[in-house]
Amino acid sequence: MPAVGPIVATIAGPGTDNAEGEGWSAVVDVYWRPGCGYSMALERALDKREVAVRKHNIWKDPDAAEFVRRHAGGAETVPTVAVGSTVLVNPTADEVVAAMGVTGASAVVADGAPTGRLSRLLSKVLGG
Repeated sequence: MPAVGPIVATIAGPGTDNAEGEGWSAVVDVYWRPGCGYSMALERALDKREVAVRKHNIWKDPDAAEFVRRHAGGAETVPTVAVGSTVLVNPTADEVVAAMGVTGASAVVADGAPTGRLSRLLSKVLGG
């Protein structure tokens, strides 16, 4: 599938904002599929920038696949990244980091363990 994007959408949901814009954090969710070179390249670039993510395999998670189709014009274009209320279709790592800056995102994986290289190293050193 040809590269598309980035397409940016705003989604609404609980916890996406408060009146003062304080105390809000978001998770960086990356929707991907096995064998996708674009997804692998984005994962490497985000890891290099110490950005931890929560990954969703659209081939194993029907809800993740539906989320991607909803935001990619009906296609299963990956990587698709959600940062808070912002959804990026086929973004660069710089675009993801920029979205994190706007939303004040804190990125963690589903079980709460960080996935960035520095975070993994610290976890090993500190026994976490």
